Amino acid sequence: TIYNNLLAYMVEANQLDAMPAIFAKADKITAASGQGDSTLGLMIEQLKGVRFAKLDQPARAEPILERVMTQRRAVFGRSAGLAVDMFHVSRAKMALGKYKEASLLLAEAWPMASEKLSPAAQPTLIMGATLAEALAETGDSREAFRVLAEMDPILKNIPVGMTHGVVERAHAVALLKAGQIVEAKSATDRAEAIFKRQGPAAEIYLKSFPALRKRLAAGR
Repeated sequence: TIYNNLLAYMVEANQLDAMPAIFAKADKITAASGQGDSTLGLMIEQLKGVRFAKLDQPARAEPILERVMTQRRAVFGRSAGLAVDMFHVSRAKMALGKYKEASLLLAEAWPMASEKLSPAAQPTLIMGATLAEALAETGDSREAFRVLAEMDPILKNIPVGMTHGVVERAHAVALLKAGQIVEAKSATDRAEAIFKRQGPAAEIYLKSFPALRKRLAAGR
C-alpha cells in the first residue's frame, strides 16, 4: 500500500523517471505475497501503463492497460475499477488513432462509472467527455453532441474546474468534426482558459492545444 500510494503521487507529480525503481520493489512484494491479481497488484500494473501514457508512449501503454482491464474484469467483474481501466485503455487507443475501439470501450465504461460511482463524479464526467470526443473523431457528431448534452445539467451545478475544461475541449472537437469551425475555436479558447487556471495539474491537457489549434486552422 505504501508503494501504491507513492507511485500514485509520483504520477500526479510527474516524477516519472523515478518510478521504475519503485515498481521493482513493489513487484517483489506482490510476487512474494501472491497479490498479483489483487486490487493492489492491478493498481500497480495500471500505473505502469499510465506512466507510459504520460511519457507519450501509447503503444507501450496499451498492452499493459489492456491486460489489467482483462484481468480485473475476470476477477472482479463490473466495478468502478474496471470502468477506470477501460478509460485508461481508451485514452491510449485514442492517442494511437483507434477512435472506434476507444468509443466502444467508453460506451461501456461511462454508464458503468455512473452506476458504480455517480453520474456527477469527476471520473464519470471525464469518461463521458472522452466518449464524446472519440465519437466525434469517428464522424458520429450527432451522438457526440447527445452525450455532451446529457452531462450539461450536471456541469451547471458544480464549480467550474478541470472537468469543465475536459468537457469543453471535447465540445471543441465535436464542433470541429461537424464543420462548425468558428464555434469550435470559441470552445477551444474557453477550454484552454479553464485549464490555465488549474495550475500544474492541467499541464497534460494544455499540451494538447497546439495540435488542436493546427487542426482548427486546417478546418479538420
